[in-house]
Amino acid sequence: MLARAARLLKEAAPAAEQAAARRGWWKFGGATLAAGTAGLAAASSISLADEAEHGLHAPQYPWPHEGFFSSYDHRSIRRGFQVYQQVCATCHSLDLVHYRDLVGVCYTEDEAKAMALDIEVMGEASGWAAREV
Repeated sequence: MLARAARLLKEAAPAAEQAAARRGWWKFGGATLAAGTAGLAAASSISLADEAEHGLHAPQYPWPHEGFFSSYDHRSIRRGFQVYQQVCATCHSLDLVHYRDLVGVCYTEDEAKAMALDIEVMGEASGWAAREV
């Protein structure tokens, strides 16, 4: 009886190894399939985002400053800059806007120079100094 059990174990060992190999293959194949599916989903969402970017356009409005003889309302620009100086400048800066950018749009050169002289900035070597235009 022991001999028969030993013989059955010998015969069953290759079958068990083959079954384990098949299970390992399925694990590897399943992981590969999952990774491929995730990659395909990511690639398709990128292409959809790219198509949406090209498909959406900003609406066109009849702005009053567009046209051959039209321009910006200079009084409104001047008022907006005044509101910025009195309200918004305490928290927000216009570091990228120069006083020379305002010349010819809403202020004259003399007015821009006068505004620039009112502003004090920290200089590199001399401490506080008036800002030049």
